Amino acid sequence: MKLSKERFQSIAQCLCVAFVANIGCLYLGLASKFPSVVVLLALAAVVVGLAVPPRQTGRLLGKGLATAIAVVHLVAVGLWCHFAVGDFLLNVRFRAMVRGADKIVIRDGGNLCSSDPEKEETLYEITNKADIDKFNGLFSFSSRKTQCKCCGYPGIDWWRDGKRIAISAIHHESALRIDGKISDWRFSLDARQRICRWLDEHCGEDVRRGIPRKMECLDGRQAIVRETWNWPATHGGRAPTMDDLRAVFKQKGEDFPSCPSGGEYTLTFDKESGAWVYCSFHHDE
Repeated sequence: MKLSKERFQSIAQCLCVAFVANIGCLYLGLASKFPSVVVLLALAAVVVGLAVPPRQTGRLLGKGLATAIAVVHLVAVGLWCHFAVGDFLLNVRFRAMVRGADKIVIRDGGNLCSSDPEKEETLYEITNKADIDKFNGLFSFSSRKTQCKCCGYPGIDWWRDGKRIAISAIHHESALRIDGKISDWRFSLDARQRICRWLDEHCGEDVRRGIPRKMECLDGRQAIVRETWNWPATHGGRAPTMDDLRAVFKQKGEDFPSCPSGGEYTLTFDKESGAWVYCSFHHDE
């Protein structure tokens, strides 16, 4: 069916109205609770624009401006669908990862960069299936974010048949970093509030409590990394070993940084980020 110019303008005018409505949904938070409402409003605008005689739509805006707003609206809805699908798949991945878990442990620690899960105090343990399902239901994710340099707090591990199936920690109250994943999984706004409230009620812990430990670990790692940058200039470009760096600190009369929760710092190099320092632990087999 060939559409007339009047019909296109009718659709454009309706999309402009839907654009204002979607902005209102975003402002009121309805879009975050019901992501499909953004798409439904745009689809409804197209349907109305096709169904209503063009002369009844009137002219709310000039043709050029109405068309431009309609195009922007459709592009925005397309991007919204793209990210909504990504969020949906992220939540599916989380459910698959924790499926069958028979124990959840909340630790007084963080990620493996400054923590030894085997040696840290357990803040809370969940073994009842109904409680495990309820706890997992607290989590929903809205996007990914790049990793920061801190190690998070508290640590959360999922177990199945006596083995950890996921080691993680909460970062900045807003995301979950899972060992082995290349990016943090950002909580939805509702999930962030639910998880922080649950931790406060069940563990008596403010997730910000771990910040001093995170900062202590970050300061120690940064001090080591700074020396790795200075070392090649005076040693023919050779990358330092950890023993080399210990000697540098000793010559300066300074104590070599130590992990705030045990273990010892390990130095590695990669092409993208250069020197990388993290806490390593020797586990008893």
